[in-house]
Amino acid sequence: MDVPVNSKTYFGDLLKNSDSIVTQIREDVERLVEDKLIKEGPTNVLFVERKGLHLYLHTLPRLVEEGFSPGRIRLFKIGKYPLLLVNPRFGHLENVIICTDAINTGNEISTILQAFQTHDVSVKKVFCYYANSSILSKLSQEFVGGDQVVYAHRVLENENYSDLFKKLSIYFQSRIEPMDMDHVYDLLTLRPRFKRISDLQDVLNSSAFSFFGEAVEFERDDLVPKNVVGFSLDFPLGGSWNNLGFCLPPTIIEEIKKFCEACFLELRVKFERREAPLNFTIMG
Repeated sequence: MDVPVNSKTYFGDLLKNSDSIVTQIREDVERLVEDKLIKEGPTNVLFVERKGLHLYLHTLPRLVEEGFSPGRIRLFKIGKYPLLLVNPRFGHLENVIICTDAINTGNEISTILQAFQTHDVSVKKVFCYYANSSILSKLSQEFVGGDQVVYAHRVLENENYSDLFKKLSIYFQSRIEPMDMDHVYDLLTLRPRFKRISDLQDVLNSSAFSFFGEAVEFERDDLVPKNVVGFSLDFPLGGSWNNLGFCLPPTIIEEIKKFCEACFLELRVKFERREAPLNFTIMG
């Protein structure tokens, strides 16, 4: 298997066209919702993990306007037993619609459908951006009918779907929120007084020095579309959680020390490239 040297090698020229890719995916999802999902009639529509929510987020006002009740699904795997959390907790779930980003191996969506089936929750349809055709037949036989999986793109058997996957990854990177549901972050807004990205980097590095008191610097991230500016910083902790005393309470540090060591702290900052006010996230 060929392993890419870095993100530029992996994405190639696709990053150069990130604006058009993001726009195209937004339009594809809008058509999927407007032409097909809304015609199903008002019901509970559940988005799988943060990726599913991010993919359809710009269509939420339209869905709410049409009477749909949005929610989110989180899937935990504890050994052999999956745990499914639906938020908010609806009093009654029937004929729900599930929205996910993609169906490739089908493992995640199969687990969700099986869990719903066990609790007598009927799934009306499953919507996704792209679907693997060979998995669709399996899902149709085990859980839902052949016309109940609705997609914007279908990947035929033996067809290379890597470009679709890469484009979807670029779309998710165009958002400043992290994709991992367990990833803690702060969303902040400011009115910038700088004109160049290098000025922004100088401000971050100055702040880093005031926090850590050492010569650590933020480096600019390569893997971001044109509408986002990202920076990362790695701070070595030398195996000691005590070095995080400036941002974590001592009681929490003592509990964490019982089961793991601290190697380094990574901070990521992502800015939306637009006029003021400017939204940005800080992730640790």
